[in-house]
Amino acid sequence: MKIIPIGLNWIRELAKLLEFFDDAPSPPLNAIEPMHVRQYLDWRQAKVRANREKALFSHIWNYAREKGHTNKTNPCAGIKGNKESGRDVYIDDRLYKVVWDAAEQPLRDALDLAYLVGQRTADTLKAMKSDIVDGALKIQQNKTGKKIRFSIIGELLLLI
Repeated sequence: MKIIPIGLNWIRELAKLLEFFDDAPSPPLNAIEPMHVRQYLDWRQAKVRANREKALFSHIWNYAREKGHTNKTNPCAGIKGNKESGRDVYIDDRLYKVVWDAAEQPLRDALDLAYLVGQRTADTLKAMKSDIVDGALKIQQNKTGKKIRFSIIGELLLLI
């Protein structure tokens, strides 16, 4: 039996999906159509959360297909999610210092490293001592797979 790690977000997302789809006719998988996914997105007030919940629904559907519980096409396919806008927050020096001053040393180091290399949080946090080769910090970005090297000089040398 395959064990799938379930995060707190998944539990919350699943609760919302069940709230909407729990009254579906039996057998529920074969009754769900793309229009129901659209209805769910329209029904849900938290529009960005609805997009994440749709993604979970899609994963669950694909898993159910793999296991032979349905042979229907994923009803999420071709259904556009709700419009999202990116965050527009600039952390100025004053706010950065407030957070830095309140942090424990490991978080301070992570904040400083993120500031100096300008990488995504996950890429910064996965940096390890073994990533230092020939006087450079090597980072491979999770999202793009791009490999980047940072010369260990100046403030980065002091930090490391």
